[in-house]
Amino acid sequence: MKHLLTAFACLLAVSLSAQTGFVEFPYNPDSDNDDMIGTEDLLGLLSLYGSEFSEEGLYVNENETSALYWTGIQNFGMCKATCADLPGRWVMMDMDDWAHFHNEVESTESTNGFAWLGNLEYSIIDNMAFPLPAVSRGVLDGWGKGELTSLALNDACECFCATHERPNVEYSYCEAVDIEVCAEAKVQDGWYPLGGINTISYNGLKKIQAFWRWAE
Repeated sequence: MKHLLTAFACLLAVSLSAQTGFVEFPYNPDSDNDDMIGTEDLLGLLSLYGSEFSEEGLYVNENETSALYWTGIQNFGMCKATCADLPGRWVMMDMDDWAHFHNEVESTESTNGFAWLGNLEYSIIDNMAFPLPAVSRGVLDGWGKGELTSLALNDACECFCATHERPNVEYSYCEAVDIEVCAEAKVQDGWYPLGGINTISYNGLKKIQAFWRWAE
């Protein structure tokens, strides 16, 4: 798995560099089209990159379902744009991401004591000159770790981008002349109806109802 993460980090590094040609945008890392970025998708990256790359700045949680990527010191607008430009579904770090990766955020070697947050609801509403939220990376100049502040658009802070593996979905269906009993059993088992009921004519009229639920 470490080699897979290395390939993943390499992809991110190339997308951030000024040199293009390795990845054409828009890029979809979901190579097997299962609506989940997983091992099979990371394996597909091995055919694109064969060189070594440092994983510095890329952090993955223990169950490998969430990742945080440090892109350096930027103003709020540039940070938001940098995260949006990464291949896949990356956004600015929010408070939940900081809670999971706060030790990694604090340990990043940099002189800036604050990191941007995507939670605009945490802004100081009555001071429009400083409308953008940031979080203290550690104890510095009287600030405690995790304290919130609001900064201006042209201020520069650490930029962290976050992504999360999309939950896996499974599907099922009921097919019968009278599907009410089957449908009720599906709902009791935690299935959700997907679309409406379709009626087909095959050895008599039959009704079909599709269902979905989050896979365990």
